[in-house]
Amino acid sequence: MILLGDAVSAAKAGDIGLVDEVVEPGQAAVSAMELAQRIASLPAVAVRAIKKSMNTGLTQGMQAGSKCDIDLIADVFASHDAREGVAAMLAPREPTFLHR
Repeated sequence: MILLGDAVSAAKAGDIGLVDEVVEPGQAAVSAMELAQRIASLPAVAVRAIKKSMNTGLTQGMQAGSKCDIDLIADVFASHDAREGVAAMLAPREPTFLHR
């Protein structure tokens, strides 16, 4: 596909895992906002760490990405939101993340 420049339909892109979701025409912005809201509801400390780790791995290689994971995991687990997530799971209740 990359070498030949062949076009791929939305359905085919979904089938082969090229995209996460295929939506009806005209619904892309609505779907994107729903996804953004889901991400925004997650603990920001973890989201930042995941983004940094993924970007490091993509730009500097897998070994650098793995080292970044190790460096960040202690900070994530030491965060208020990590403790809140565990407490909410044990309660059980919905977590209230303060993004710190």
